[in-house]
Amino acid sequence: MIKDVLIVGLGAFFGSGFRYLINIKMDLLNLLFPLATFGINLIGSLLIGILMALSFKDQTLWKLLLTTGFCGGFTTFSSFSFESLSLFKSGNIVIGLSYIFLSVFGGLLFVTIGYYLTNKFIQ
Repeated sequence: MIKDVLIVGLGAFFGSGFRYLINIKMDLLNLLFPLATFGINLIGSLLIGILMALSFKDQTLWKLLLTTGFCGGFTTFSSFSFESLSLFKSGNIVIGLSYIFLSVFGGLLFVTIGYYLTNKFIQ
C-alpha cells in the first residue's frame, strides 16, 4: 500500500510540475479564455484514454504512476471550476459557458479518441 501511494505521488509530482510550467508560459499571453487549463485537460483526457486502452495486465504500478499519478496531477478540475466562476463573476457569461461546454465535451471527445485510436493501433 505504501509503495502504491509513493508511486502515485511520484506521478503526481511530474504531472503537476508539467501543468505548472505550461501555466507559466500560457499566462504570458494574457488571454481572457483560460487556455492553459483547457488545453491541459484536453491533453490529459487524450492521454488517459490512450493509457486505459493499453493493457497493463501485471503492471499495476505503471498504471498507478501514469493514470492516477501523472494524469491526476496534470489535469485539474478545481482550476477549471474556479476559472469558470471567475468568468461568471466578471460578467463574461458567454465565455464562461463556452469554457464549460468545450471542456466537458472536449474532454469526453479526447478520451474517446485516445482510447479507440490506441485500441486500433495495438490490434
